[in-house]
Amino acid sequence: MTQDKWCFHHIPKTAGTSLQLRISHREWAKELDPGSTLVVSPLGSHITMYRVKNDPQFDPHKPFKQALKRHQDRQTQGSARIVMGHLTTVAQQGKHVTWIRHPLDRDLSHHRYDMNNYSNINPDPQKHLSSIEGDFLFTWLWSRYMGRKGGANSKDHAFEQVLDTLDRMERVFLHSDFESSWEWIAQKINVSVEPRLNTNVSTSKHNQDSRLSVWHKKHNPYDYKIWEYVQKFKL
Repeated sequence: MTQDKWCFHHIPKTAGTSLQLRISHREWAKELDPGSTLVVSPLGSHITMYRVKNDPQFDPHKPFKQALKRHQDRQTQGSARIVMGHLTTVAQQGKHVTWIRHPLDRDLSHHRYDMNNYSNINPDPQKHLSSIEGDFLFTWLWSRYMGRKGGANSKDHAFEQVLDTLDRMERVFLHSDFESSWEWIAQKINVSVEPRLNTNVSTSKHNQDSRLSVWHKKHNPYDYKIWEYVQKFKL
């Protein structure tokens, strides 16, 4: 029987590495065929392609980033039934799934990540976020996932194309529904739900009444339009 192909697109700070660890573990545990999973990551100076079948040091109880670092800049040949990561695109074969996180929660999580991994990051979230281009979700989906650099008459036109792309996906989940989405995925790819390994999903919430929240909505209008639109996908 032919098995479905899947593409799990990872927008940064939306629990993608937790999903990658769980699915890689299921192949390692022989619940999935050898070579059936592939993670495509921008880690390092080139594209990093990770296959758990090529990693004798894989340890499901350690952060998945350690596995990626062991394979940094490594390329691989051949396809996979389940492809995951930042560098998956709309052109990937299979049924596509992604997660959308509240724009401020996502940006604050990204700020914390940058603070922990890079120097010279302003500790004030608003000052840091105001120094970079807004509408991260919109820009990521348009330029990274859709691979677009043109083809729209305006930003509003590009935005409509982003919404159309989301509608064409097999599923769009909210980040807050990650565990429920994992149960759905486990059933679809025929693996066990447990164990739920190394879940790094943050459940912290921003202060909706804060001045930061008000400023953030003005700085990221298209991200909030996306957020409002995807509420229809809430479980």
